[in-house]
Amino acid sequence: MNENNNEYGRLRGYARLIKFFLVLLWTGVLLLVVRPRTLAQRSFWRQRMCLRIAACMGMHIDVMGRVPATGMIVCNHLSYLDAVVLGAVWPAVFVAKSEVRKWPLVGWLTAGGGTVYLQRENVRAAVEVNRALASALQQQLPIVVFPEGTTTGATDPLPFHPALFDPALRSGASVWPAALAYTINGRSERVADRVCYWGDMTFLPHLVGLMRQRNIRAVLRVADAPVVAAARNQAAAMAHDAVQTMLHDGFDLPLRVAAERSIVAQQTTLA
Repeated sequence: MNENNNEYGRLRGYARLIKFFLVLLWTGVLLLVVRPRTLAQRSFWRQRMCLRIAACMGMHIDVMGRVPATGMIVCNHLSYLDAVVLGAVWPAVFVAKSEVRKWPLVGWLTAGGGTVYLQRENVRAAVEVNRALASALQQQLPIVVFPEGTTTGATDPLPFHPALFDPALRSGASVWPAALAYTINGRSERVADRVCYWGDMTFLPHLVGLMRQRNIRAVLRVADAPVVAAARNQAAAMAHDAVQTMLHDGFDLPLRVAAERSIVAQQTTLA
């Protein structure tokens, strides 16, 4: 029986992987045809792309709390899958490390979706990033930032980098902490190895293993109120504490989620 289950899991993983790359290719074709020009158009196009990816993976996304329409959303970072989850929830402008821009196909698609790329240790580039984010906030577009700067294995979030909070504070935009967690078949024991992407993991083997999983559920909890701070160091510390508190409080699946907004990926159909 275990051998049959393992074989079925492998077949499911490869089938989803093929579908995943077909979705990326089809999304690329749509990008060439639609050619979104404004940042708002690119953000909405990115949301549609993320919904397609979530659907092809058979992933459910549950949202606890009110989803703010504007402002900066700061979230803990567990995996490359996080960008898909938050991208499906918000038509937002994302900040990503500059290396992502060089990834085959993915870099082109994320650039088409309005992603802002950050070069670490480059002060001049950081100024340009802050200017781009400030422009997005002035257009009333939400922006999503992972202020840890790297991924972790579902542990407590690392300290948040204060510099990323500058655009929101300077423009007077709200800063909304959000906590993200995953389950597999309603349990969290295997998440650190099967969903989280961190440490010395390599991308393709991890992606294949991720596609083999059944019943992946992402639960995003948004804070009840934004962070109110006068300085970026204070904002970073307060946002970190809020995210950590939400993670420690837990998500009480499925009872608390039942009363909130749920994105059922399997039922998502987009042209």
